[in-house]
Amino acid sequence: MSAIPPHLQTCGHSSTLPRGHAQQPAPAYCYWLDEGIEEFVFVQFGIQQRLDDAVKGKVEAGDDEIEQKITNWIAMMKESLKAGKILPDHWELGRFVDVAGCQNQLFTAYWSGVAAFESWKKKHGDNFWNETINPKDPIGVYEELFFVRPVDFETVYMRTDLIEGVANMPGAFSPSHIIQRGYVGAFRTRIPRAQDEDLKAINFPEVFERELEGNSKRVVIRGNGNLGVISSGQNFIEAGNEARMAYEESVMPTLQECEEDKQSDNMPDCYVNRFVTYDDENGVPVRTVSRSYWKDVHGLGEWTKTPIHAQLKSVFGTVFKAGHLPGFRLWHEVFAIGPKVGQAASRFEYIGCHDRTGLLDPYYKERFGPYDTDLAS
Repeated sequence: MSAIPPHLQTCGHSSTLPRGHAQQPAPAYCYWLDEGIEEFVFVQFGIQQRLDDAVKGKVEAGDDEIEQKITNWIAMMKESLKAGKILPDHWELGRFVDVAGCQNQLFTAYWSGVAAFESWKKKHGDNFWNETINPKDPIGVYEELFFVRPVDFETVYMRTDLIEGVANMPGAFSPSHIIQRGYVGAFRTRIPRAQDEDLKAINFPEVFERELEGNSKRVVIRGNGNLGVISSGQNFIEAGNEARMAYEESVMPTLQECEEDKQSDNMPDCYVNRFVTYDDENGVPVRTVSRSYWKDVHGLGEWTKTPIHAQLKSVFGTVFKAGHLPGFRLWHEVFAIGPKVGQAASRFEYIGCHDRTGLLDPYYKERFGPYDTDLAS
């Protein structure tokens, strides 16, 4: 069946399939939001510890003052996301090392209604997530905010009991497995808006607030129209030790090459790439997500044609077919953030962050010069 929900179909799904396309042997499903959801919010709040010489000296001397401040910020964010009547449909905390080598803690949250998100933000204050940060500390914080409509996204899940990402909001999995799979650009043909639009980038990310005086160094950026976002996840909560070892030995080397390739000069349309790890309550990694922002989904599509991506698909296919990854479950979601009348459909705010953080790196630095080259190691 088509990955596009029936009420969002504007043309027959067969018109989007390559001639001679055959159904894939391994089933996959998509997730359809309830028809009453007109727009949802996907937001990330992050905190980073910069690696300047002063910080390195304190760490070497055993000074944990900065670490404690980061711990306090994390506790504050957790409290805001899990206590009270106005809460997100889902939130999670992950960690990653960015391209400058800095440790980042990252909250990701989904709201199935814009009004609920705005009420939550109003309750805590628009700037509550950055008010406790001392500009003199080597700490950066950021908010990356996306407004997504049902026509703007697609998902793929290996199993219908895999609740990740968008599937944490009200809706249901497709009744049977989807047909738009197994050909170049398939993900784009699963996005409902692609039935009538080309989804190519409109304009460029735009810096519309810039405060570089003192130590706060605050920059706010509007994303360009049709900015692309992909979250590609690996869930191994149910995997045993042998399967995890096989994943580390057989898959991770190629996956790491893919992560590095997206961040290289070979992929100028990739704005941001992060490999985020999620731990269980005992600190054991149980999920990973490769999340990247692109100029548009066409840039993402070009990357899927590269040899390294083909190699990754081959490696995953080989180990799954051989039965070496029992308990591993894969999923992904892709957003094409459509233009929004009167306001930005994506907004990025960075305070005290180094100049390779998020959208500061690709366009702000290119068009306006370095943000603060002394902040990254």
